[in-house]
Amino acid sequence: MRYLKRGSFTLIELIVSVAILSVIVVSIYSVFSLGVRTWRRGNENTSLQKIRLGLLKMENELKRSFFFSKVPFRGTSSEIIFPLAIKVEEAERVYIVTYYIDDDKATGFKNLMRREMVFSD
Repeated sequence: MRYLKRGSFTLIELIVSVAILSVIVVSIYSVFSLGVRTWRRGNENTSLQKIRLGLLKMENELKRSFFFSKVPFRGTSSEIIFPLAIKVEEAERVYIVTYYIDDDKATGFKNLMRREMVFSD
């Protein structure tokens, strides 16, 4: 019978240690992957909430718009213009509100923009 030196590893010890290391690496990767997916989903939810709040503001302003002969409601496929009365410090002012689509050439995205001007005769 042959005797092994105590300083060396057997094939079974090597296979067991590689299997344990593989389980540890896969576990760490799974936790990291889950964290990244959760972070991405959170960012998507944040973006959707910002979009929802912007559209709610637009909806509320459109509901509060009124007929004003000097500033008629106008709309195209990429822009709407309407009068809006806003109370500022106990005085009501008429604003001309414009929502329009802006092409961002740097990112290639289209942004919904809002502009308001105080109406003056």
